[in-house]
Order: sequence, then C-alpha cells, then structure tokens
Amino acid sequence: MKQGLTAIFLDKDHLLSAVKDLGKQRIGVDTVFSPFPCHEVEEIIGSKPSIVRYFTLGGGVVGILAGLGLASYAHLEWKIITSGKPILPWIPFFIIAFESCILGGVLATMTGMILKNRLFRFRLSRAYDPRFSKDRFGIFIACKDTEFEGVTKILKDIGAEEVHAVRE
Repeated sequence: MKQGLTAIFLDKDHLLSAVKDLGKQRIGVDTVFSPFPCHEVEEIIGSKPSIVRYFTLGGGVVGILAGLGLASYAHLEWKIITSGKPILPWIPFFIIAFESCILGGVLATMTGMILKNRLFRFRLSRAYDPRFSKDRFGIFIACKDTEFEGVTKILKDIGAEEVHAVRE
C-alpha cells in the first residue's frame, strides 16, 4: 500500500462532489470506498478497461493449440487411420479445438480476475476504515509527506468529515 491520505465523507453527494473537485484540481484519486456500488464515481473518474480480457484471449489461444496438439498426438500415436481418410482429419478437430478454447479461456479469465482483484488478501488496506462498510464514504489519495498539508486543506475545504494520514 502506498502512503497518502484517507478522507471520510458523510454521504454519497459529498463524495461525488469531492471526486469532481479533485479531478478539476488534477489530484488523482487512487481508491474510493463505499458501502454500496456507486457507478457515478466510475463515470467521473473514467476508469480504464480491465486487462482481464487479455488473459481470456491468451487462455483461448493456448486452449486451441493444446486441444489441437492433444488430438493430433492421440491420432498419430494410436494410428487411428481409416480407409481413404486423411491422416489428420481437421474437421473433427475443430470440435476439440473449440471446447479447449472455451476451457482455456474460462480458466485464464478466472486466474486474471483473482490476480486483478487482488483476492486472497490476508489483511485489509491501512486506508480502509470500518465505517466504509456501514454508512460512510471514503477516498484514498496517494501523496508524499511534503504534500500532506496542502491536500488535507483541499479535502477539508471540499467537505471531508475527517482526513487521516496513511503511512506504510
């Protein structure tokens, strides 16, 4: 976890206006804490697309190659050659390739989501306050020690109920 400031807000409206004001002042918001999903924050911040889609693509391609490789190996190893048919019949292999593509894509997507969402955390972030699960909203802003005073003043002026320093 980076060092920075955690600001606590009373309600969703204060949080949204704070995120807008911080965006206008070119202060980057690292994490937003909310007791329920708040899609307006995503629209204001303009979140980037997730990299999980590349995990899915990679898993699908690897699945296709693995499925075709396995089918080819099995066909050649046990010499399942029938009269007049090609040694490696490509039409039936499409079914195996498709199923392997789906399997590889699903497994890679799950792996990507686990890694991207940082699941299996053994401790919560130091910026987290238990009130964020009940009735308060929060923002974590990563900044240096020298910027703490200025950013704290800006957060208080915007309407933060409390501002805490978070250090590693």
